[in-house]
Amino acid sequence: MPHNDFRFDKPEFWELEDIKEEYPALFKKLRRWHKKHVRPSWTPVTKAGDGHILGSKFCGLPALPDGQWPTCGFCNGPLQLFLQLALNDIPSNADRCLGTGLLQFYFCTNQSAECFAKGYGDPFAPNQLVRRIPATASNSDVTYTSDVDALPARTITGWTAHDDFPYHADRELLGLRYAAEKGGYVECAELGLNFEIDVEDYFACIAFSAPTITGDKLGGWPAWLQNIEFPECPRCRQTMDKFVFQIDSNDNIPFSLANGGRGQILQCPRDTDVFSFVWASG
Repeated sequence: MPHNDFRFDKPEFWELEDIKEEYPALFKKLRRWHKKHVRPSWTPVTKAGDGHILGSKFCGLPALPDGQWPTCGFCNGPLQLFLQLALNDIPSNADRCLGTGLLQFYFCTNQSAECFAKGYGDPFAPNQLVRRIPATASNSDVTYTSDVDALPARTITGWTAHDDFPYHADRELLGLRYAAEKGGYVECAELGLNFEIDVEDYFACIAFSAPTITGDKLGGWPAWLQNIEFPECPRCRQTMDKFVFQIDSNDNIPFSLANGGRGQILQCPRDTDVFSFVWASG
């Protein structure tokens, strides 16, 4: 799956000369606004095959601190490992609030039981599990039995850094809004902006100048498929708005979340050991 990787200094941006010349004031202000809200993100570099039991990977065999493979709360079958991150090995300028050890994300792929449908809309559904475990507590000597048919692994061998920009819903939350009334206009109180523009031109400006990266990624901005989906922490009741990782259908994981869905692992900013997973279908 290709990732969006357009930046202001790349040729794709300046190829939109017709729009840039038509809306020079808008381009200048949008560029300044997006630069203010840029976040670093990293797309994983992977290779086929399973690596070290304590390493970063998609799918394959997880580290199990108690030797017990997690099971689905709906069908009681084994959950599939979708992601394991060795937190000490992620980029040094990534969010340190993730802590140390291993971050693991499991999901039920039992299609006949349709566990994904039963848990849809619940960020803490029993058909999924996001947890952080100490790497020192992981049992690397576990003998894995054939009753768990793990999905083919892809080992994470490195990371590619990108600038990442807010998605549609987050742009509106931050005060940059497009409305279709009166033929179409973009407004932003922060910029003193109330500018008439055609919808195709507006989204072309955004797509080439400040896109949100799709596909699997660490950090940055969530590329919501529908609406913003920050849940409430079940422990402290704060909004879980710390975006950790994005999982896309059939990118590094050979599985589709319903009709090409995309999901996000989120963390509580206060109780940093509380994680959730939200997803939506395309």
